[in-house]
Amino acid sequence: MSGDVEDSNKYEGQDLCTIDDVYDEIGPVLSKQSSTVFPDERRDQIIGRWIEREQAKFYQFTAVLQSQLKGNLLYMSRDAVLFRVVVRVLKKIQTNRTQRAGGVPTYQQLIEFYNNEQEMLEHHIRGQFRPQSKDLDEPYPLSFEIKVIVIDDTTEEELPGARIFVNNEWLSTAWKDGESVFPLDKLAESEEPYDVHVKMVGYEDSAVQEIDEADTYVFRLTPE
Repeated sequence: MSGDVEDSNKYEGQDLCTIDDVYDEIGPVLSKQSSTVFPDERRDQIIGRWIEREQAKFYQFTAVLQSQLKGNLLYMSRDAVLFRVVVRVLKKIQTNRTQRAGGVPTYQQLIEFYNNEQEMLEHHIRGQFRPQSKDLDEPYPLSFEIKVIVIDDTTEEELPGARIFVNNEWLSTAWKDGESVFPLDKLAESEEPYDVHVKMVGYEDSAVQEIDEADTYVFRLTPE
């Protein structure tokens, strides 16, 4: 045996979403639009195909192994894939409505909500395993873990959904308590510290903090 890890063993093998999950989440919307968007006899086939594709995208983005999805992470993963499928369905329905005479797009806010929730979940899941999610023949890079807390500078309230950028790359998102914990690769002596800042809609960007060691870092955002 070559020792290579097959793709199915790395990213697949566990159904994180079912057609019933989609119906439970947006059944009334689906039924209302099914006559013009999804032919009744093909509805389950179309949604089933989308579930497979969005689940594959989830595994590809998070690079998480099936065996790593346990407990709360499994529940979050199921929600993330469900929300991916819901966004795809709603976009299809909205496109159909805008192409009909008198049709008006009505699902944009709902699409944005599900999309934001899905992104927040997937960045959190990916952050839990980076850099542990790797091929078996890759060495583990040395790393250190930081905790980021994001709060409103005027109210002292936590800000869930704030996006955390490391060297101008969106790397994580503050979870429901306004916090995020994630690892960073250990720096060589000649390397500069990481530049970390936070962004959120409706707020000015935070100041940049230079980070090179494990610790808790607080970012205060000022409303625009």
